[in-house]
Amino acid sequence: MFGHKSDIISSGVMDYTYGISVWDQYNEEIHPVERKVYRDEEWIVEHIFQIFVRANEEVQVDSKVTHFPAPRRENTYIPIHRTKDRDPAFTTDPGCEQLGQIEIYRDTDIPLNEQKTKTTFIFGDTELHVLCENVKTGKAESLTLDLSK
Repeated sequence: MFGHKSDIISSGVMDYTYGISVWDQYNEEIHPVERKVYRDEEWIVEHIFQIFVRANEEVQVDSKVTHFPAPRRENTYIPIHRTKDRDPAFTTDPGCEQLGQIEIYRDTDIPLNEQKTKTTFIFGDTELHVLCENVKTGKAESLTLDLSK
């Protein structure tokens, strides 16, 4: 029915929490000490689950959720994750699974701290479209994931 009349479904309740894996500078007030890692001359925390939408939330078809994760390297893999947990802390928590990833390259002629990545999740009826754009250069990569699996 959806194939013949695509406007029949206007929203849906999410079965999973969707997001990406990011890392941030270690902050002893919010991060567990066992997650602290020394990398690139600073203490960081890896595999933080940055939530785009939570399980049991109603989401309109074609709604968009955007975040701007800070680039840390010239090329970055942005892993896309999901879990049944409404409030996951880390993408390595039990029940989290990686659905795919996007690789985005930075422009080596522009300082890394001047480049931002605009990451947008677009929720279709049975698909998740992920668009990652380097805001400074306009270069973009996209990925489509089948959510019915």
